[in-house]
Amino acid sequence: MSILDAMHMLSGAWAKVSSQTIINCWKKAGFYSDIDVITAQQTSTVDEFQPNNLQMTRKEFENWVDIDNNIQVALELSDEHILDSIIEGEKQDNEEEEEDVDKPPEEEEEETPMKNSEIRQ
Repeated sequence: MSILDAMHMLSGAWAKVSSQTIINCWKKAGFYSDIDVITAQQTSTVDEFQPNNLQMTRKEFENWVDIDNNIQVALELSDEHILDSIIEGEKQDNEEEEEDVDKPPEEEEEETPMKNSEIRQ
Protein backbone atom coordinates (compact mmCIF):
# COMPACT_ATOMS: atom_id res chain seq x y z
CA MET A 1 0.00 0.00 0.00
CA SER A 2 1.41 3.37 -0.95
CA ILE A 3 1.10 6.62 0.98
CA LEU A 4 -1.28 7.88 -1.68
CA ASP A 5 -3.53 4.84 -1.17
CA ALA A 6 -3.51 5.46 2.57
CA MET A 7 -4.40 9.11 2.04
CA HIS A 8 -7.32 8.13 -0.18
CA MET A 9 -8.54 5.66 2.44
CA LEU A 10 -8.24 8.31 5.15
CA SER A 11 -10.12 10.83 3.04
CA GLY A 12 -12.90 8.32 2.41
CA ALA A 13 -13.15 7.45 6.10
CA TRP A 14 -13.30 11.12 7.12
CA ALA A 15 -16.00 11.77 4.51
CA LYS A 16 -18.14 9.10 6.19
CA VAL A 17 -18.05 10.92 9.56
CA SER A 18 -21.32 12.78 9.87
CA SER A 19 -21.79 16.13 11.56
CA GLN A 20 -24.08 14.36 14.03
CA THR A 21 -21.18 12.10 15.08
CA ILE A 22 -19.01 15.14 15.75
CA ILE A 23 -21.83 16.83 17.67
CA ASN A 24 -22.25 13.72 19.81
CA CYS A 25 -18.52 13.68 20.56
CA TRP A 26 -18.63 17.31 21.71
CA LYS A 27 -21.65 16.53 23.90
CA LYS A 28 -19.89 13.53 25.42
CA ALA A 29 -16.80 15.65 26.13
CA GLY A 30 -18.98 18.13 28.01
CA PHE A 31 -18.35 21.18 25.88
CA TYR A 32 -22.02 21.69 25.06
CA SER A 33 -25.21 20.67 26.73
CA ASP A 34 -27.37 21.87 23.84
CA ILE A 35 -25.45 22.11 20.60
CA ASP A 36 -26.18 24.65 17.94
CA VAL A 37 -24.56 23.56 14.71
CA ILE A 38 -22.11 26.27 13.72
CA THR A 39 -21.03 26.42 10.12
CA ALA A 40 -17.68 27.77 8.96
CA GLN A 41 -19.47 30.79 7.52
CA GLN A 42 -20.99 31.68 10.89
CA THR A 43 -17.76 31.61 12.89
CA SER A 44 -14.16 30.75 12.37
CA THR A 45 -12.35 32.03 15.46
CA VAL A 46 -11.98 30.90 19.03
CA ASP A 47 -13.02 34.39 20.19
CA GLU A 48 -16.52 33.78 18.86
CA PHE A 49 -16.75 30.37 20.51
CA GLN A 50 -19.21 30.42 23.43
CA PRO A 51 -18.97 27.13 25.33
CA ASN A 52 -22.03 26.15 27.33
CA ASN A 53 -21.69 24.34 30.60
CA LEU A 54 -17.88 24.38 30.48
CA GLN A 55 -16.22 24.10 33.89
CA MET A 56 -13.33 26.46 33.13
CA THR A 57 -12.71 30.16 32.69
CA ARG A 58 -12.28 31.71 29.29
CA LYS A 59 -8.52 32.10 29.93
CA GLU A 60 -8.22 28.42 30.93
CA PHE A 61 -10.10 27.44 27.79
CA GLU A 62 -7.81 29.55 25.60
CA ASN A 63 -4.76 28.00 27.27
CA TRP A 64 -6.22 24.54 26.67
CA VAL A 65 -6.86 25.28 22.99
CA ASP A 66 -3.41 26.84 22.51
CA ILE A 67 -1.50 24.25 24.56
CA ASP A 68 0.58 22.96 21.65
CA ASN A 69 1.00 26.11 19.58
CA ASN A 70 4.68 26.49 20.52
CA ILE A 71 5.65 22.83 20.34
CA GLN A 72 8.18 22.08 17.65
CA VAL A 73 6.78 19.28 15.54
CA ALA A 74 9.37 19.30 12.79
CA LEU A 75 12.94 20.38 12.39
CA GLU A 76 14.11 22.14 9.28
CA LEU A 77 17.61 20.86 8.60
CA SER A 78 20.18 22.71 6.58
CA ASP A 79 22.07 20.93 3.81
CA GLU A 80 25.23 21.18 5.91
CA HIS A 81 23.58 19.48 8.89
CA ILE A 82 22.24 16.66 6.70
CA LEU A 83 25.67 16.07 5.14
CA ASP A 84 27.35 16.10 8.57
CA SER A 85 24.95 13.46 9.90
CA ILE A 86 25.51 11.24 6.84
CA ILE A 87 29.30 11.55 7.12
CA GLU A 88 29.17 10.83 10.87
CA GLY A 89 27.04 7.73 10.23
CA GLU A 90 29.51 6.46 7.61
CA LYS A 91 32.41 7.03 10.02
CA GLN A 92 30.66 5.00 12.71
CA ASP A 93 29.92 2.20 10.23
CA ASN A 94 33.59 2.11 9.17
CA GLU A 95 34.77 2.05 12.80
CA GLU A 96 32.45 -0.86 13.58
CA GLU A 97 33.76 -2.79 10.56
CA GLU A 98 37.38 -2.15 11.65
CA GLU A 99 36.61 -3.34 15.18
CA ASP A 100 35.12 -6.55 13.82
CA VAL A 101 38.24 -7.24 11.72
CA ASP A 102 40.75 -6.44 14.50
CA LYS A 103 39.18 -8.64 17.16
CA PRO A 104 40.47 -12.20 17.35
CA PRO A 105 37.76 -14.78 17.75
CA GLU A 106 36.98 -15.29 21.39
CA GLU A 107 36.89 -18.76 22.83
CA GLU A 108 33.72 -19.52 24.63
CA GLU A 109 34.15 -20.81 28.14
CA GLU A 110 31.95 -23.70 28.95
CA GLU A 111 29.98 -23.27 32.12
CA THR A 112 29.88 -26.39 34.17
CA PRO A 113 27.07 -26.66 36.61
CA MET A 114 28.14 -26.76 40.23
CA LYS A 115 27.32 -29.77 42.28
CA ASN A 116 25.55 -29.52 45.61
CA SER A 117 28.69 -30.66 47.40
CA GLU A 118 30.71 -27.86 45.80
CA ILE A 119 28.13 -25.27 46.76
CA ARG A 120 28.13 -26.35 50.42
CA GLN A 121 31.91 -25.96 50.78
